[in-house]
Amino acid sequence: MKPLNHLWLRTTAGLSEQLTDNSVVSELWAHSHLTKAALPLQSDAKRLNALLKACRRLSVAPSRRWLNAQLKSFVVGPKSDVARRDRVGWERYYNIGYGQLRKRTPINQSLVVKAPGPGGEKGVLYISFEYNWMKLVANYDVAAILKDYYIVGQTSWSPTDYAALIAFAGLSSDPLFIGVSNLADLEPLGILRPVIEPLPILASDWNDPDHFKPKPYRERTIDIVMVANWSRAKRHWLLFEALRDMPRNLRVVLIGRNAPYATEQSILAQARAFGVPQDIELHSNRKSLRVW
Repeated sequence: MKPLNHLWLRTTAGLSEQLTDNSVVSELWAHSHLTKAALPLQSDAKRLNALLKACRRLSVAPSRRWLNAQLKSFVVGPKSDVARRDRVGWERYYNIGYGQLRKRTPINQSLVVKAPGPGGEKGVLYISFEYNWMKLVANYDVAAILKDYYIVGQTSWSPTDYAALIAFAGLSSDPLFIGVSNLADLEPLGILRPVIEPLPILASDWNDPDHFKPKPYRERTIDIVMVANWSRAKRHWLLFEALRDMPRNLRVVLIGRNAPYATEQSILAQARAFGVPQDIELHSNRKSLRVW
């Protein structure tokens, strides 16, 4: 059965990516959600959910204009509380094990950049990851926090989850300042103004190049390192495909995080399916493995 399992893993590794990245498929998917949003007798919550899904993939200009007009009342109008009141789009954060929205879990991956100052001067709170934005809205008095702080964030995938951003609608006259994972997302994200202000800042822009000095080749102990969670979206299969044609003596290290839908074991299975000949060392949030 192993050859068949390996064939299945190799075949399916990039299949969903090829489908979702196909412009025609993406456009059809987005328009199907526009159609759902236009159906009569829809609840506001279901209509908003369909509109937010369409936001992620829709690119045809006339359709974008119609989408913008339909979304406006949920962004700045009388329905700006619907996203929070009906928890629109929150189900993924209950299910994937990150958000734990049912209880008051700490906000992680965040930093107080600047404390509030005298005379009502706002501080700056940097919060990474969509699930943390949802935890903030679900479990804390976010309106009070927004009185004291500007929130700065960074999307962690492209296109991002619009539900995690519209949840802040109607809570403050100041926007959330959100960097992107892909500069192509800047214009589409503008549909949520004034709830957010998209910024042409990538995660890599926060790095100081002066702090990175590569070691001379002879002093290096690792040949290839990849830092990414184990999810399918991180495309480990492309690395494995390339490793098949590389020298066997390379030291390859993968650093990632486990989740209910993807673990280091699933990554190892994929590496074996692609016939990776090198030693692979994995470090996760649960354990470290070295595989020959």
